[in-house]
Amino acid sequence: MIGGLLVMDQTIRIMVVTKENAAAHAFAKHFESLQLPPSITDKVGRLVGATELAKGPASKTELDVPPAYRNDILRGKQVIIGCGGGFHQECSQPYSPVAKWMAEVDVALNDEGQQYGNLDESSAIA
Repeated sequence: MIGGLLVMDQTIRIMVVTKENAAAHAFAKHFESLQLPPSITDKVGRLVGATELAKGPASKTELDVPPAYRNDILRGKQVIIGCGGGFHQECSQPYSPVAKWMAEVDVALNDEGQQYGNLDESSAIA
């Protein structure tokens, strides 16, 4: 559905928030497995932090946006995949590139929204 939305609307911004790195990784890997053209996959990025980077090559995806390049890379993304506490922290920082990007989000998807702790993340997003 997200791939279709990117085709239909060249300006839509979608944020996918997961509770854990494993879910963000699985989402990104699934999106990669669809083998969509680069004109679509280049619009999607998974935010990764130090914890995920330390896991090594098995935790990496083609969609990863490392912390050092976020300012430049986020400008060209229409879909951001983020997870847990690190993403929550970035959402709540007023000068974060993620917070600036979020000012124009059209759709926010929250994985496992019924679990305790996600209310804090949802309030940061709001």
